Amino acid sequence: GGTSAMQAIVIDPQSPQRVGFRSVKPPAPRAAEALVRVKAISLNRGEVVYRVQGEAGTDHLVIGENVAAAEPFGPYHLIAEQLGGQQLAEAMTQLAPGGTCVSVGVSTGPAGYVVPVDMARMRRAPGACLRILNVYHELEREPASRGLRRLVRLVADGKLTPHLGVEADWREIGPVAQALLDRQFQGKAVLHVSAEN
Repeated sequence: GGTSAMQAIVIDPQSPQRVGFRSVKPPAPRAAEALVRVKAISLNRGEVVYRVQGEAGTDHLVIGENVAAAEPFGPYHLIAEQLGGQQLAEAMTQLAPGGTCVSVGVSTGPAGYVVPVDMARMRRAPGACLRILNVYHELEREPASRGLRRLVRLVADGKLTPHLGVEADWREIGPVAQALLDRQFQGKAVLHVSAEN
């Protein structure tokens, strides 16, 4: 048979959102690969917010870019931090003794890679540590299916509520991506894949 075009979301450097929607040549899976039909995709600005209250023992959840504003609610036993730079350094000073700060990414640009740690403040939390989360390394230690099974169970038990900020057709990728970048909503953007025309 002939090779007809299919619709796809692609990286588009010319678009202000850096993503676009266009017709492309269908992929040709190799022997060890599979082609799957996608019904929905998720767009995430990089925020990792866990609402695992109860099972994880969360008493307070503080979300935002001004990490210093969270200090009155601390000290914290666990901090998931994704901004990097000065915000990561501030987060580390808010740890309880033996606490862990997990760096899940850097979204503050090149300066985010420089972390000026205030060792005098860190000494108030003996045993506190910084853990760098690398998804590829984690998947070598434990398969994704185990974590996904846990997330599904938490949602089914009502202990985790996925926060969907926007649901739209996937053809709206450009405006949705821009709204996500402009922080016009919180949570994930879920784009539903409609039938190809």
